[in-house]
Amino acid sequence: MKFFLVQSIFIISLFSASAQNFRSYMTDNNWVFYNKNIQSFNNQQLGASLKYGLHTDYIDNLIAEDHPIYHSREALYKETYSIVDFDEPYNVTYYKLEFSKNQVLSFPELLCYMGKNYSAFFRGPNRETLVVKEHARHLIDSLQLNKSTKIVLREFWYYNEEIQSMDARLIEAGIIPNGSKENTPVLWVDFAYIKHEDLSRIEPINLEGVSNLVELLDKPTYTRSFYSVNFSRFEMQKDLLEYSTHIDANFWLTELDNQIRAYKMDSTIKNKWKKNKVKSLKLKGSVTEEHKRTGSWEIYGWDKTLRGQFEFKQGVATGRYKLFHSNGRIKESGQFQSGLKNGEIKTYNLNGKEISSQQYQMGKLDGSTIFKYGSGKTHTVCFYQNDSLQGEYQRFYEDGKIKVKGGFKDGYAFGEWTFNIRLNEVCCTFLIDEKGYSLLDGYFEENAMDDCTASFDMLFEHKINKDCYRGVCVIPRFTSPIR
Repeated sequence: MKFFLVQSIFIISLFSASAQNFRSYMTDNNWVFYNKNIQSFNNQQLGASLKYGLHTDYIDNLIAEDHPIYHSREALYKETYSIVDFDEPYNVTYYKLEFSKNQVLSFPELLCYMGKNYSAFFRGPNRETLVVKEHARHLIDSLQLNKSTKIVLREFWYYNEEIQSMDARLIEAGIIPNGSKENTPVLWVDFAYIKHEDLSRIEPINLEGVSNLVELLDKPTYTRSFYSVNFSRFEMQKDLLEYSTHIDANFWLTELDNQIRAYKMDSTIKNKWKKNKVKSLKLKGSVTEEHKRTGSWEIYGWDKTLRGQFEFKQGVATGRYKLFHSNGRIKESGQFQSGLKNGEIKTYNLNGKEISSQQYQMGKLDGSTIFKYGSGKTHTVCFYQNDSLQGEYQRFYEDGKIKVKGGFKDGYAFGEWTFNIRLNEVCCTFLIDEKGYSLLDGYFEENAMDDCTASFDMLFEHKINKDCYRGVCVIPRFTSPIR
C-alpha cells in the first residue's frame, strides 16, 4: 500500500494550517457553487425567500441541485479504515524502528510520541472526543498501547484526474490494545497537526532506502486489511450514494494491487504461483510465467463478499468488469481499456435495478448520460464532452414532469433555464395562507403557487474574473416572475 501522507503534510506546511482549517481544505471544496453570487438553499428555505421577495442580482435562493452532475469527479471520494497487523510476517520488519544512540521504538510507541509532542489525541471509533494530553498519557499506560501490535489507519481515497488513478491521503492513525476483541480504535493521533519538518526529523536507521519518517510513510511498506469502506460522510454526498460510483472500479483495482503485493510478500505461502494460479481470502486469479496478471480476477471485501471481477492483459486491466454490492447484487458494469474506463458504464441500485448509463472515453466522461429512479423512470438526461457538461440538461420528477431544464457550457450553467420547484405540503400551506404574498415586489403572478409549484425562468451569463470559482463568474438574473 502506498501512503500519500507526504502530500497532505506539504499542504499543511505551505499554508501553516491549523487542524480546523486543514479539515476545511480536506472537505469537499469542489461542489460547483459557481461563485459567491450562487449559493445553495434547500426546499424548506424556499418559503421564506418567496415570502420576502427574490433579489434580482443575488441568487442565494437558487435551489441546490443535490445531484452528481454538479459534483466534479475528483471530489467523489471514499473514506476507509484499515488495520496494520505487525504480527503478520510481511509487516514485522516495520514494527521496531531503530534510531541513533541505541534508541528503539515500536510503531505504536512512535505514534504516542508524535501525539504527545506534535499532534492531538482523539478517542472513539469516530474520533468524536478530544483527549487532553495528560489523560492520553494515562490511557496509553492503562491500556498498554505502547505494546500494541496493531494500528488503524483512516484515509480519504479519491480519483485523481491528473494521474488517472486512485490516490489516498492519510488523515489519522489509531492505536488498539492487544486485548481488544473488536477492531475499534482507542486512541487516534491526528496528522493534521503535524508539520512536514517535524516528521522529517524522525530518522530510523534500520530500514533500507528510508532516511526519515516521511519517506517511510510515502513508500509501499505495510500490507493491511480493510475492515470498513464508506462513502464520504458529508451529508450532501450521503444522498448521492446510489449514483456516486465513479471511483468504485478504480478503488477495487487499487485494492487488488494491494492484495497481490501482500500475496507476493507472504513467506508463509508455500508453492507460490502453483500452475500460475493465485488464491487467497481476498483475491483469485491467474498470472503469466513472468508473474503478470492475466485473464479473469476476483477481489473480495473484508466481509468475504465478492466485490469485483476484472480482466487483465499483461498486468493491466483491459476488458469487461463487474462490481457488486455487499448483498451480492451487481453494482456497476463496463469495460476497461489500458487501465481506464472506456465505453458504456452502467450502475445499479441495491435491488439490482439499473439507475445510470454513462459514456467514457479513456477515463473521461464523454457522451450521453442518463440517470434513473429505482422505478426505471428517467431522473436526469445530460451530455458530457471531455469530462465537462455540455449542452442540454433535463431533470424530471418521478411522474415524468420536468423539474429543471437548461444548458451547460464547459461545465457551467449557461443561457436560459426553467425551474419548476414543487413545495412540500407545510411550505405550500403556509404560502397559500399568507395574505398578499403574490403582491410582493411584483415577482409573483396572481395565485402563482396555488398548485404548490414555484415556476420561474433564469438567464445565466458568464464573465472571466480571478475571484470567481475556477476564474469564471456565472451571473444569474430572473427573466420571469414566479408563475
